[in-house]
Amino acid sequence: MYRDRVLNSPGSIPDAVFVAKDGDRYVGLTELFRQGALPTTLNTSLTGVRREHRGRGVAFALKLRALDWAKRHGYREVRTFNSTLNAPMLGINVKLGFVKQPVWITFGKDLTWE
Repeated sequence: MYRDRVLNSPGSIPDAVFVAKDGDRYVGLTELFRQGALPTTLNTSLTGVRREHRGRGVAFALKLRALDWAKRHGYREVRTFNSTLNAPMLGINVKLGFVKQPVWITFGKDLTWE
């Protein structure tokens, strides 16, 4: 599913998928992708770290590596999104210099209710 939805998507950049390992175990991931309308801008698709490895700087290091990759490849901006309830990731994004933008509201409808 990951390969089909992310790696094979039109904005995918396989060289901009970064993983962290602890021995043979994958413990973290961040990835960048292109937006067709903004050729000098990338987005962070996902940053995630296994629960038992959180708070050790893994996500920060991965995002820092991704930002370095983007800069070295001529991109001018990287955007990221995260839940307002995820204080640790908000802290990482602020520390890395991301600037908050106007709120984006996501709606959902539970179709099993009616």
